[in-house]
Amino acid sequence: MTEDQAFDLIMTQFMSSWNNATPVAHMNRTFRPEQHKEYAEISMDGQSGGQESMGAENNRRFEYRGQLVISVNVDMNKGMNRLNELSQLALTAFRGKDMGGIHILFGTIGRSFVKDGAFFSRDVNFEYRYFDVA
Repeated sequence: MTEDQAFDLIMTQFMSSWNNATPVAHMNRTFRPEQHKEYAEISMDGQSGGQESMGAENNRRFEYRGQLVISVNVDMNKGMNRLNELSQLALTAFRGKDMGGIHILFGTIGRSFVKDGAFFSRDVNFEYRYFDVA
C-alpha cells in the first residue's frame, strides 16, 4: 500500500463519518474557505517506515507510521460549543472502523486557538500505522 492509497482509505472513512458536517480541505486539493463558514482540513504526514521481517523479495513486511491531523475551524461568532461538537465528531470518526489494513492507534484533541483572526480552530491528532509487503 502506498501513502496515497492509505490517504484515500482514510479520506473515505473520514468523509463517511463526517457526513458533510462542513466542507473539507485536504492534500492535493485547492481550497479557499469562505468567510464566516466553518470547515475542516485533513493532512497526513508519514514520519517513519522500516522493514519488519526478513524474507525473499516480494515477501518482506514493512511498517509505516505517521501523524494524521484534522483541523476544525469554526467562525468565531458561532462560539466554542460548535468547535467542541466538531472536534468530538472528528475524534470518533475512526473509532471501531476497519480501513483495509490502516490502524488508527489513538487520537487527541489539542488546545483551541484563533486562526486568521476569524476562526476558532482546534487540531485533532491521530497516530496511524499500516503495513506493506514488498
